[in-house]
Amino acid sequence: QNDIYLQYIRVIQSVHALRFHTEEGSQRPLTLSATGWLLLSTHSDAMVEKLVRRANIATPAGQERQDLVRMRERVAQARREGTAYAEDLPLLGGATVCALLPVKVQGKPVVMGLGGTIERIRPNKERYLKLVRELAASLQPKG
Repeated sequence: QNDIYLQYIRVIQSVHALRFHTEEGSQRPLTLSATGWLLLSTHSDAMVEKLVRRANIATPAGQERQDLVRMRERVAQARREGTAYAEDLPLLGGATVCALLPVKVQGKPVVMGLGGTIERIRPNKERYLKLVRELAASLQPKG
């Protein structure tokens, strides 16, 4: 998280012919991605509301501002599950599965996500969610 944005710190690009390209270092409002919802889930409800309102103000023209009630629901679900799934966000035709990791970077929560076209992700959603949960669990400190 970088203020009201999520920032991609490491990206492994897809090898599929049809893919979405995301640059390392790029940012998007927390409200416009499942990874952002997971980052929001690490905050208090009051802070989530503040961040969502600020992110909506900063959302570029032509992109959808997110309803506060719907964002509260998404964040609550992310808190319960430790994972999130989204279709058509952040990109139309794309889908993302992601998990909150048990590590921090510079003291901030980190999320690992897997994205692609809806046609590739949706039929494998449960398998991919299981995979990101297992990968996150494998990073749990021993002891």
